[in-house]
Amino acid sequence: MPADGARGHAAGQQQAPATATAATRREAVRDATSLLAVLLLYNLPLAYAQNDVTLIWRPAPETLVLFYLLAAARNWRQASERLTGLLVVAVSVLGGLLWILRIVDAAIVSIYDRTLILYLDLGYAGDLIAFLDQTAFIGLGWLAMAGVLAALAGLLVAGWRLARRFARVPHTQVGARALLLASAVLLLAGAVVALGRGQEPHALGPSSLPRLWGELAELGRGADRAERQEQQLSAAATSVANVTRPMDLLDADLFLFIVESYGHTVLANPTHFSLVDPTYQRMEASLTAAGYQIHSHFLDSPAYGGNSWLADATLTTGVWIADQEIYDRLLLSRVPTLATMLSAVGFRTVNAQPANVTPWPEGDYFGFDAKYYYHDYGFRGPVLGWPPMTDQFAIDQIHRREVAAAVDPLFVQYVLISSHYPFRVIPRYIPDWDSLGDGSLYHRDDALVRISRQRDNETGGSLGFATAINYTLEVIEGYLLGYVAERDALVVIVGDHQPWSGISGRGQPRSVPIHVLSKREDLLQPFVARGYTPGLVPRQPLPHPGMETFMRGLVEDFSTTATGGWATIDEPIFGVTELLP
Repeated sequence: MPADGARGHAAGQQQAPATATAATRREAVRDATSLLAVLLLYNLPLAYAQNDVTLIWRPAPETLVLFYLLAAARNWRQASERLTGLLVVAVSVLGGLLWILRIVDAAIVSIYDRTLILYLDLGYAGDLIAFLDQTAFIGLGWLAMAGVLAALAGLLVAGWRLARRFARVPHTQVGARALLLASAVLLLAGAVVALGRGQEPHALGPSSLPRLWGELAELGRGADRAERQEQQLSAAATSVANVTRPMDLLDADLFLFIVESYGHTVLANPTHFSLVDPTYQRMEASLTAAGYQIHSHFLDSPAYGGNSWLADATLTTGVWIADQEIYDRLLLSRVPTLATMLSAVGFRTVNAQPANVTPWPEGDYFGFDAKYYYHDYGFRGPVLGWPPMTDQFAIDQIHRREVAAAVDPLFVQYVLISSHYPFRVIPRYIPDWDSLGDGSLYHRDDALVRISRQRDNETGGSLGFATAINYTLEVIEGYLLGYVAERDALVVIVGDHQPWSGISGRGQPRSVPIHVLSKREDLLQPFVARGYTPGLVPRQPLPHPGMETFMRGLVEDFSTTATGGWATIDEPIFGVTELLP
């Protein structure tokens, strides 16, 4: 019995190390699995933003640095528990910041075809929430924000737990040294390849640290940007002040139609053009038969996929308004607008912006005699996604209230909205304008076109986009033929920006078409001299003149003793335009 007991005790001693070894192996597998999961999670937004699936398993250099530090921490014999804890916190926070940057970059690229501009885009969070609420359902914006915050919290917790696990493992474990060695080798090899060839090695993904550093550094350059922007605005105000009588030679009504999302892709994308060209052909034939002459061109817009107000301001001030920062300064500046100049020479100026659903005191800067926003129209029809009313109804109301009985010359700016994302519910053109009433007829199904949601981009896709553009062009055509044909007028039709990148594609130019129409040849000759070509289809190659040149051209061509002082502000605004797509 004693002998048997001794043998049993010895066997137990032999089994104990085997059990410990198995537990160590399971712990190592858990460590490796957790490491792989976090690596993939860190890289997933980067892969989406750059449309490169391989980036999911190609760790970015900073990711390797983070885990190298964690691996090194458990090999520091002399490291105190407090120091290790501080390292864990730093690693988790830095990893979370980089993850936020990547996911926000991915979201902005998918809409605006550009990356995050931190000092500007922080102010757009509220607009993004409102955009999601109005294009899908109330609360979606806040749900999306909560989802991002929940994912971030989960990432930080996962990183913290993984870091603590790494810190607790004894420094003698083979896995710790293996991870340390592997991370060091990859980083060293990547540095050698990058320095030798001037490019990132294919085994690693691109680093987000320079992006994060650059965005944080740009936050501290506000004073420099402000000084340069003030110089730009001051030069613009001085240029117009040097003109003896701005816009005094324009002796006809001016109708300006700014068409939402009417971009270069309509002409450049074969699918889009094939869907819109029949409208162009019919519209050109009918307007020409009515006596209109038509010339067209392209203008380079400061906006892409959104931020229409930047394009509108650029068009009507002659200053390149590249972002919200200079836009806010513009509103406090002395730069005259097209409306203020025309008011000074006897025009009644009217701004029709049906998309403004809330009070907009900032609009006072633009100097219109009359301003019509959503609640001024009395629309009783349905809200069609983002567009709160139809373009035809908005134009009809302004015509009845302002144009029909006008005695003084008119400047009417129609900021149209029916061609706004998501291009799924689009009104039909109503030939009988008298039947529009208060808009209630749009509750009828036969007054609307419904486009199925496309799986690839959650909108009406190319068909929905082209249908919306065709609708707005048909409305303008009907209005010009039925209500403006008897007036002495210069008509301008221009896009504000390209549609979002899901429709226009990434890396596309920011240009928009512009058409000028009149029955008077003398009103169009200045545009012909500036390169506008006959017809509705512009064919000018890239690059195109900036949108600010429209206003500058009007001042130079329709003013007494215009000096052409605009040349002093042709340089782009430092630190802004180079950040745009």
